[in-house]
Amino acid sequence: MHRLSPVWSLTIHQLQQQVDQLQGRLDQTSSTSSKPPSSDSPFKPRKPRHSSGQRGGKKGHRGPGPKLLEPTDVQVVLPPSCSCGHSVVSAPIPYRTHQVLELPPIQIDVTHFILHQSTCLGCGQTLSAEVPPAHASGYGLRLSALIAEMAGIQGTSRRLIQDFCHSKPRWATSTKRRSTAKTP
Repeated sequence: MHRLSPVWSLTIHQLQQQVDQLQGRLDQTSSTSSKPPSSDSPFKPRKPRHSSGQRGGKKGHRGPGPKLLEPTDVQVVLPPSCSCGHSVVSAPIPYRTHQVLELPPIQIDVTHFILHQSTCLGCGQTLSAEVPPAHASGYGLRLSALIAEMAGIQGTSRRLIQDFCHSKPRWATSTKRRSTAKTP
């Protein structure tokens, strides 16, 4: 058997350590190091996570359930008559509360700004009142906020917003900027 010289043996040992170190780097993932998940290879399948137990609450624990809100109206619903024909039943006791949420009807507050004109008796110039700047758009703060929510955050189209505004309360809207209307 051929024996390697100490220089070659040391070189091979150093190269083997370097290979082991590089192999260790390849085996690192975001779950075994401080590397971010984006540095993981997209070609290696991820290992499924094993849960430490059953999901959800423990047996026998009912949980909090939905919270009941303060009612604006209460309707008592009694059970129907028994199908056997007896009309005498025990005093009914409540066993469940079914909560129904409903939005109140939208009522539009309409304010008319009646603008006046007058003529200066000294020079004859016509003086016209102007709409207060806070109301120049023709829409109040809450309606403007609703339309901004629909258009900006919800991404609703201008046409759908117009359809919404025209649906029940008959709001006058336009895709173009409106000029100020004259009073009769």
